[in-house]
Amino acid sequence: VSTVISDKGDGVKRQYYASDICYNPNTDEWYYITTSHGEDHKLYYGQFEEDPRNNKINEVKVSLLEYPSVSNEEDASLIYDEQSGKWRLAYCKNRGGYQLQISESDSWNGPYTEIYTYEQTSCTGIMIQKIYGKYWVFTGRGNDSYDVLTYPELEFVGNLQQDRTTGNSYNVWPVMLPLNIDGETKYFMLSF
Repeated sequence: VSTVISDKGDGVKRQYYASDICYNPNTDEWYYITTSHGEDHKLYYGQFEEDPRNNKINEVKVSLLEYPSVSNEEDASLIYDEQSGKWRLAYCKNRGGYQLQISESDSWNGPYTEIYTYEQTSCTGIMIQKIYGKYWVFTGRGNDSYDVLTYPELEFVGNLQQDRTTGNSYNVWPVMLPLNIDGETKYFMLSF
C-alpha cells in the first residue's frame, strides 16, 4: 500500500483523498488527479517521478487543474479514450447537489471542456471503468446503491444495490475489480 503526499509548492505537505492515478503506457508516465477537500475543494494534478508502486510514500508536486469549475468539485476519474483521441475526466460538481460531469482535453492535465452532465440524482464516488471491452461510468449514491451509466453520454442503464451489515447510510464508492477465476473473468465490486 502506498501513501501519496501532495505538495502545492507552499511548504505544506497534504494527504488529499478522492484521488485517481492513471498510467500512460506510451510514455511510461504516472499521472495523479486529486481533490483538495479540506481547503478549496477543487481538482489538482501532478505527475509521479517514478512508478508509485515502488515507494511506500510518494510526494507529488500538484497544480490546480484547468477545468470548468464552480469551486466545489470532487472524486475525479481519468482515462485516455483511444476512440476519441482525448483524455476524459469524470468528476462531481456541486450545483445545488453533486452532479456528474464528463470533460475532455487533448492533454491529460488540461485544459478540460465539459461534454456531458448527469443531473438526474446527486452523486459521489465517480469511476470510469472498462468491462468486457466497453467503458461504463459508475457513480455512488448515499443510499447504499450506485448508478450504472453509459459512457460518455451518461445515460442511465440501471441501479445496483449493495448488501450491507449496518443500518447506517454511506456513499457507495464503486470500483469494479476483474479477477480470473478458473479461466473465467468475474467482476467484484469494492467499496467502503
